[in-house]
Amino acid sequence: MSSASPLLELRDWRVSFPGGAQVLRGMNLQLRSGERVALVGESGSGKSMTGLSILGLLPDSAVTSGMLSWKGESCERRSESWWRERRGREIAMIFQDPISSLNPAYSVEWQLREALGRGDPEESSSRVGSSRERALELLRQVGVTAPESRLSQFPHQLSGGMCQRVMIAQALAMRPQLLIADEPTTALDATVQMQVLELLYRVSETRQMAMLFVTHDLAVASRIADRILVMYAGQVVEQGSAREVLRTPQHPYTRALLAARPHLDTPPRSRLAPLEGVVPPATSEFPGCALADRCRESIEACHRERPPWKVNGERGRLCMLDVGERSGSSAGCQS
Repeated sequence: MSSASPLLELRDWRVSFPGGAQVLRGMNLQLRSGERVALVGESGSGKSMTGLSILGLLPDSAVTSGMLSWKGESCERRSESWWRERRGREIAMIFQDPISSLNPAYSVEWQLREALGRGDPEESSSRVGSSRERALELLRQVGVTAPESRLSQFPHQLSGGMCQRVMIAQALAMRPQLLIADEPTTALDATVQMQVLELLYRVSETRQMAMLFVTHDLAVASRIADRILVMYAGQVVEQGSAREVLRTPQHPYTRALLAARPHLDTPPRSRLAPLEGVVPPATSEFPGCALADRCRESIEACHRERPPWKVNGERGRLCMLDVGERSGSSAGCQS
């Protein structure tokens, strides 16, 4: 595989369930080695389902179509044993709630050594040091204080931030080529959140590890991602470099997300501009744009015609109108 070839590719990827629920409605994504991509959107937009698809963790009742490939190899209709060979070793995931994701019945050392034991046997045998020493090395890499004493502790004895670091160490144990981070900083305070973001960025840079970062927070995405894909109702509605998407958003939904968050120059006690309504349920059918009923810029055609995907260089957006036809097209991120 050449360096220019995608490590991961989703093309018109769709996931639905019996009863008419469509959770992904034509997802397109390319991710290359060392690249950091953020999936941004409200709850229910399909971000986490994208990550579970990539790991082959969809429920048995899920119906898929389109293309999902890993290192140029199709992932469709693969056996569970095929997926087990790749989970952890090649693709790892950090889940949103670290305390419930770690096993409460086992110590930190046991869980890290168990993760190390699932790695490549040849690589494991060639590395110097016992599994305990390698577990300590992992804890040091993720910034765990007093790692020797942490090894004997159980998840309930650790803070949320410390549990998150242990889970990151567990995910990195087998040196994956892709790390999927599903809202990994949501439950953390601001200081710990920044430390975790800096850690993930540093590890990605050092190892040239690709990262798919799932978040509802554009500010978080701006600090870690090279590219941002904004999702709504199971579709990508805008994509581009993080800098361009945040400074010159081209889709009404992206602008609404930015307007709904405070900025450094927001006057005290001033009202933010919430996006009224909620993401429509997965069972909804749209004759036109999925955002039309919530969009402040919609016209009559938005309610009855499917919006086209418009490309301008590396930027893309799913919208009926051109940028110059919309109001407030210059609004951007002021952070």
